[in-house]
Amino acid sequence: DIGCGPGYVLSWLPEPQYYGFDVSPEYIRHAKDRYGTRGHIFCQYFEDATLEWLPPVDVVLLMGVIHHLDDDETVQLFRRVKRAMKADGRLVTQDGCYREGQSGIARRLLDMDRGRFIRDEQAYLALAAQVFPTVCGSIRDDFFRVPYTTLVMECRP
Repeated sequence: DIGCGPGYVLSWLPEPQYYGFDVSPEYIRHAKDRYGTRGHIFCQYFEDATLEWLPPVDVVLLMGVIHHLDDDETVQLFRRVKRAMKADGRLVTQDGCYREGQSGIARRLLDMDRGRFIRDEQAYLALAAQVFPTVCGSIRDDFFRVPYTTLVMECRP
């Protein structure tokens, strides 16, 4: 779970072999306080050196991360993620997404997001396709109580 934040995803996972990474000391402190016995949680970037000790993983999560990275940073992260995955693994991402016909409120909320690299669906898919041979996406407008458009991507090596 790269960009794991406070580790909330652990509330929904039964008994995972979990590795969470985030650079925010506050988020990591919260994650360790609440979920510390359920996984391995690190206050660090997910770097090449991490791959030296991290066992191959089934699933990588990037929830709300990609829209904070420029195109080059995104492709580099995707390459690193692919090397971390088992041959039959998968990457799941979720990020804010612009699209034709979305509500003005959803567009405004995206404009106000801290992420400086919110893209449309095709731009996200094109970045992932540079690294992963199998990429599919789904636009969702129903994840939040407010109008907010997200793209969920699944990528396989």
